Amino acid sequence: MRVHVFTVILRPQVLRATLSAGLLGVAACKGSTGSEGLQGPAGPQGPQGPQGPQGPAGPAGGPPGPQGLTALLLTTPEAPGTHCASGGVRMETGLDANANGKLDADEVNGQTTKYLCNGSQGPQGDTGAVGAAGPQGIQGDTGDVGPQGPQGPKGDTGAQGPQGESGALALYGDGSAGDFTVQSSGPPRYFQAGNWPQAGANMMFRNLTINGTLIVSSGTMLRASGDIVINPSALIYVNPDFSIQTLNPSQKGIAMSASFNSVGGKGLDLGRTALVSRADVIGGGSGYRNTLNSDVIGGDGGGRLILAAKGNIIIRGTIDVNGRQGINNSIPTVNRPNGSPTPAAGGGGGGGGVVSLISRGTITLEGNGQIQANGGNGAPGWNGSTPATGQMYGGGGGGGGGIIQLLTANPTSIANPANLQVSGGAAGNSIVAGTATSLAQAGGGGGACAGDGGEGTKSAAAGDAAKAGTAGDVITTIAPQPELLFY
Repeated sequence: MRVHVFTVILRPQVLRATLSAGLLGVAACKGSTGSEGLQGPAGPQGPQGPQGPQGPAGPAGGPPGPQGLTALLLTTPEAPGTHCASGGVRMETGLDANANGKLDADEVNGQTTKYLCNGSQGPQGDTGAVGAAGPQGIQGDTGDVGPQGPQGPKGDTGAQGPQGESGALALYGDGSAGDFTVQSSGPPRYFQAGNWPQAGANMMFRNLTINGTLIVSSGTMLRASGDIVINPSALIYVNPDFSIQTLNPSQKGIAMSASFNSVGGKGLDLGRTALVSRADVIGGGSGYRNTLNSDVIGGDGGGRLILAAKGNIIIRGTIDVNGRQGINNSIPTVNRPNGSPTPAAGGGGGGGGVVSLISRGTITLEGNGQIQANGGNGAPGWNGSTPATGQMYGGGGGGGGGIIQLLTANPTSIANPANLQVSGGAAGNSIVAGTATSLAQAGGGGGACAGDGGEGTKSAAAGDAAKAGTAGDVITTIAPQPELLFY
């Protein structure tokens, strides 16, 4: 509050008159009580009182609940039929009730089963007409050569700069595609032509995380300047190297030779599989079919996949580059109970594919994480809806196992080495009515990769029955700059 002070100056005559009047007033009567004065300022705040005692603790919560069950994913090839007209892959899920790390038949949740079907082959388009060549232009005159200028003085040699990192680090990319996550919800994601949001398919990620199903073409390389993580129940499925079946050719893939007739393909030896590089862009070889019957198919070879991370590669889910099974659609099925009247030998299985993991950090296979590069099974034979006695139709040979290559700067961490799978495919069974007297048709040989393709049935003798493919190779190499080994 602001206080204003006023000063009054009186002359002596006035003062005397004033005092006289005042004294007379006092003598005459007692004056009335004056008005209340202004309130004084507040006093200082007193000290704070002592703190009260602490209350008692509340009761403890209940015991922790039991640990939940692990969700698992199982993928198996699906033969052509009701679910997939041209075959494909069946994907089954369920809970690991007995905690054995595998999805058993009684654990499959049938309501969540899905099918990933192959598309049918479209007809070949007509060849376009060749355009006419344009007229040749007239050659211009050659200009005169100008005089050469004088040579400048030689400059001093500068100090040598520090040595830069190897240009091979370009293997890991520049991270220009940023962080990317394949979500667990929704349909499978395709990294193929027409299904990738960026023209040119820039797959140089900063960090790549896969929580769902990712389908890529054979020969794909996924790169990260950071980490690549494949989480539980996630799947990278590599489409196989499709073979051409019209005139019975077989593709050898990365193997030494292709399957032919009942002879399986010849796989690479260990010295060569240890040197697989980015120049090797194909996977396993295909199985042979020893007939022009379109119901019989030799299995396609498994695909090729490269994962390169400057950081770490962590696999808790599944990578699938398995060779495809040989198929004999002549035999009885649900949709064809009596089978085909035409007998036919089975086709060979495809060789397993090739997976390369390159990391400047650590390669880790955790929990149920697995890499599958197995050979496909050979198809069984079929002797027709009215079989002839003694005539045997052979089964196809199994495909050879594939290649899993681990190149890293640090020791790997593999929880279960059995989850690095490069097994050979099983042989197909022959079929005959009664005792075999002759082989009517030989089974197709299996395709190869690192493992050899198995022989198809080549005679009615017991020793010439179809054979399984042999196992492939798992190679681990530790080097300070693993990318140099991949060029």
